[in-house]
Amino acid sequence: MRIATFGEIMLRLNTQNDKRLIQSKSLEISFAGSEANVAVDLSYWGVDARFLTVVPDNTLGEMVLNDLNQFKVDTSHIFKTKEERLGLLYIEQGANQRGSKVIYDREYSAFSKSELTENYFDKAFEGCDWFHWSGITPGLNENSLKNIKLAIRSAKKNGLKISCDLNYRSKLWKYGIQPFEVMHELLEETNVILGNEEDAIIMLNIDNPGINVNKGDLESESYIAICNNIFDKFPKCEAIAFSKRESISANHNNWSAILATRNTFIESTNYEIKNIVDRVGAGDSFSAGIIYGLNTFNNDYRKTLEFATAASCLKHSISSDYCLATKEEILQLVKGNSIGRIIR
Repeated sequence: MRIATFGEIMLRLNTQNDKRLIQSKSLEISFAGSEANVAVDLSYWGVDARFLTVVPDNTLGEMVLNDLNQFKVDTSHIFKTKEERLGLLYIEQGANQRGSKVIYDREYSAFSKSELTENYFDKAFEGCDWFHWSGITPGLNENSLKNIKLAIRSAKKNGLKISCDLNYRSKLWKYGIQPFEVMHELLEETNVILGNEEDAIIMLNIDNPGINVNKGDLESESYIAICNNIFDKFPKCEAIAFSKRESISANHNNWSAILATRNTFIESTNYEIKNIVDRVGAGDSFSAGIIYGLNTFNNDYRKTLEFATAASCLKHSISSDYCLATKEEILQLVKGNSIGRIIR
């Protein structure tokens, strides 16, 4: 299998040692972006992954390529432009009852300003079997909305399976369009829909059947109702997978997931995660795990869901956006080896 993902990659600037931004004299540098995370995670697990994006043709762009290439991501179709801005993402790590904080500085970036063509995507999708995108891209601006429409049209034309992580971001969608006004059209050709309950309710304008993550109201019947609503809206959707996060504090979460097809509904193991190192990118590792499982485990939906949930659980123990847990480590957790003993 060869998968292609498309989206913006940003320079991530992260506080350290639980400091607030206002206190910090230095910030840790890495790279971040939902679709890039999926490509890196899959490549790390041995999948042929190609990442499509736009970067400035300068040192920052070279840093992006170097970062992705170290994880063997195919960067041969990344478009370089004379636009000099690479988007920025500031993350203030939370602790205990103080939640993490994200600040975007991505307006006028090379990615958001570039106009791509259907021909670009046709060439980039050559030899690919799967296309993954997220709801972040159409939330940036009208230009990015046009680009993702072209990408989806090309993927359909070239016979690729399509997955989407709904990925609602409240700090985006500031250009006069509401998500539900465009997401129905964008998802018409999508085969696998990923995300969580909040993403689905907001992005797809679905009534909340009673889910409240802050109070721990995560009843199966509510998730079944949301999934059935989505299946009714999108006839080509074959599978839905949602992560389920119950936040006790910034450092202590319960983590599980569900997977639904038109004939099945499965719930995963529930993991209690204490002393979280970095939760950013956990949803992307869950998406990568679902894609990996659907293409590896011969329609074993239970194994697919448990692999994805375990992968995203382990991501909470790894700093930066990428889930650098090996397949072997993930499968060991699936088997129940969860006490974190030293491997000698």
